[in-house]
Amino acid sequence: MAVKFLINSLNGGGAETLNLQLASELDNAPVILLENIVDYPTENAQIIHLQKGKPNRGVGRYLEVIYQAKALKSTVEPDDHLVVSLFRSFLVVWFATVFFGLRATYDCWVHNDTLRYTRKPGVAFLYRKIFSRARAVIVNSEKASIDLSQHGLATAEKVVVRYNFFDTARVVAAAETMPAPQTALGDRPYIVSLGRLHPGKQHDFTIRLFKRIKGSYPELGLLIIGEGEQRAELEELIVQEGLGPDVKLHGFEDNPYPLLKKALLLISCSESEGFGNVIVESLLCRTFVVAADIDSGPREIMAASSQDLTYRTNTPEPTAYGVLMPAVTKATSENVISVWEQTLESLLSQAAGLTVKKTDVARMVKRFEKNEIVGLWKESLSSHSKLTITSI
Repeated sequence: MAVKFLINSLNGGGAETLNLQLASELDNAPVILLENIVDYPTENAQIIHLQKGKPNRGVGRYLEVIYQAKALKSTVEPDDHLVVSLFRSFLVVWFATVFFGLRATYDCWVHNDTLRYTRKPGVAFLYRKIFSRARAVIVNSEKASIDLSQHGLATAEKVVVRYNFFDTARVVAAAETMPAPQTALGDRPYIVSLGRLHPGKQHDFTIRLFKRIKGSYPELGLLIIGEGEQRAELEELIVQEGLGPDVKLHGFEDNPYPLLKKALLLISCSESEGFGNVIVESLLCRTFVVAADIDSGPREIMAASSQDLTYRTNTPEPTAYGVLMPAVTKATSENVISVWEQTLESLLSQAAGLTVKKTDVARMVKRFEKNEIVGLWKESLSSHSKLTITSI
């Protein structure tokens, strides 16, 4: 039995990073890509492309699923086991199994906010079908496990929690021993946001929020690290808001840790996350975090003692690592925006004190340490066995 990974692409993102890292730990297991997009160094990786040429960026991506399912069937062996990430890859492996006779077994590795799966009946139906044929459904938070079981997307015995893992020593060393890359902000103090330039990350909200506090802190800059399809839209917004000298889109950064460490604080306004890698990475750099208390991720990282993981705050909630804030959406009220504005202004007025204690970080990262979690992955994959497939 050989373990292989299947994911949409290696576009810059947390799921992509984890797939590469886990594949490396599993004797350099092959990583199969639906699309020919690779943002990470892969010299030592086994990469298999199901398609060549320029990827389809529109709805046509879903029309390619049948072709990709056939290609997958001819790429894997009957006794292989696939670890599959992200929705289109889930569809591909399911199509290959149902319509093309793929005999390889698979685990679905879920990286998203699982409540998103329940909001559209058609999508929820597909997930039930896909998960019913999986050997296991791997989620990266306890909250995600609760959601899947409560909404009937997967049976409780199939759901396994595996937190995202971090090579904590490497992150700390990279943050402390490597110089920060040059940015267009020069030596100005800045706050940072990190994530793909995608509407779900709500960088547009961050930019507008930054404008509201800018008058009180004229020297302050905003650095947004990441790349994606929303770049042109965000560039236009920066110009419209008159923030050209003050807000910079840094692009994808293979080693963002020195930039995180240098920032006054990290702001995370995502509409949804499966986990929130950047929060852990920022805390490893001992950078204060201000994060929206969304459906899964931030609360489980920043307030692990919470008795109710479904609780969401309506007011600023201080923790040992920063502040959890009311979630924001496109329809967020002026009152919530003002709460964010006032909280940031208050924090920035005491910027010198915005530090995270080393002892607190050490306690937090024990739950996410790479060696322990990779060991759990190795144990579960080495004991791989075919399960009786039932339909929901």
